[in-house]
Amino acid sequence: MRNIAFPNLLKTFREYVLMTAGLLIYSFGWIACIKPMEVAAGGGTGLAMIVSHTAAEMWGVDIRIGTVFLTINAFLLLLSGLTARAGLPASFKERLAEASRENRTIQCDFTQHKQVRRMKNEIELKGRFYYDNSLAMALDYTVPEGDKVIIRNDRIILKTAGQVTQTATSANPMLQQVALMIRASMTGDLSQFGQGWQIGYTEKEGVGEVKMVPESKRARKYIDSITLCFDLKDMTLDRMELCETQGGRSVYEFRNKRFNLPVDPARFNP
Repeated sequence: MRNIAFPNLLKTFREYVLMTAGLLIYSFGWIACIKPMEVAAGGGTGLAMIVSHTAAEMWGVDIRIGTVFLTINAFLLLLSGLTARAGLPASFKERLAEASRENRTIQCDFTQHKQVRRMKNEIELKGRFYYDNSLAMALDYTVPEGDKVIIRNDRIILKTAGQVTQTATSANPMLQQVALMIRASMTGDLSQFGQGWQIGYTEKEGVGEVKMVPESKRARKYIDSITLCFDLKDMTLDRMELCETQGGRSVYEFRNKRFNLPVDPARFNP
């Protein structure tokens, strides 16, 4: 065992010797060359040297460079802590999960505003939204009349101009994210939001806003950000904004919600 461990020990020792030597050379350069010549380097160390020198020259106050450097880094650490993503508050997730257990079905009106890249005018679509936690969800359009989007498990069924197509959600990244976000919002299962997303949360005037930015390269090809706005009274989704990487934008607004009323299963058929 000694013969096996000794080469690894020697390698580790050599690495520490080299790091120590490097730090000594770096420190010598600062003490013997940079500081006596009153030359400021870049980064936090250079800024600390400028502050220390200015304090000594203008106010006669001797502040150690190390003290200034430590103060600057402490401030930056505090700033990063304040601006870092906080994720979703536990109280918000608990209330949403509780509401989703109570709301087995949801029916409401929806409006979709779609801004297509290179088009000046915004497209407005309208219809009825149906959700049944034991079946599926559907966007039944009245404008344009007859169009429908049905999201069932991992399948998306599209009815456009009388033509019906079925596809796996993975084949359409944009619709996949729309389906994922609506389903997660309705079911209250937000655990998937923490995987591959930078998440920010704010509350204002009775609205809880969840803003998500994708981290994966695959998602960033299509999506710039997704914003979900929840009514904090009933903890249901009021608004969803999806900004595309190429400049497109879709906003879904849900109004006149009715809960726990029977939904005709035919609503989830094309």
